[in-house]
Amino acid sequence: MFTYSIKSTSTYSIICSPIDATDLDFFITSHSDYLPTGIVSPSITEWIVENGEFNKKLDASLTLSGAMNLKRMVIGDDCYGSVRSFRIDGLNELESIVIGEKSFTYVKSEQAIDIMQTDGSCRITNCPKLVSIQIGNWSFSDYKSLEISHLPSLKSIEMGCGCFHRGLSFSLIGLLDGLN
Repeated sequence: MFTYSIKSTSTYSIICSPIDATDLDFFITSHSDYLPTGIVSPSITEWIVENGEFNKKLDASLTLSGAMNLKRMVIGDDCYGSVRSFRIDGLNELESIVIGEKSFTYVKSEQAIDIMQTDGSCRITNCPKLVSIQIGNWSFSDYKSLEISHLPSLKSIEMGCGCFHRGLSFSLIGLLDGLN
């Protein structure tokens, strides 16, 4: 079982070219303090992002899809503030998603509500073993849409205060009757 904890440092360098999967394990072990936000090794089972990470304008989207062994995703508080598209699709082994407070939110202050973005999109789809989704207070607060679909094992969705506060579209498709 592999677990990678992702955190940035002030001395990392941005990798502009794609990394081949065969070189990814070497890259992770030789650069343990930084992992590009768009790349997660297919062999890991747990992905943890520390509080306050990846808030610089590096990526506009974060997508995890395809043949991965990821079972658990944990994103801390106040992460990925500049990401405007969050997509999880077709992760066949994924069982739980935990997102802390004020993550995936561009403007963190309630006083700045007039300048909030409202273009964000969150999609969690086609994950047959996903049992739970937990989202902390004010995460995705300025996202416009949420789509949760084709998650046959989903038993619970917990969303804190202010999540999808500016949401215009919510779509829950193909969920079990036993959803809490």
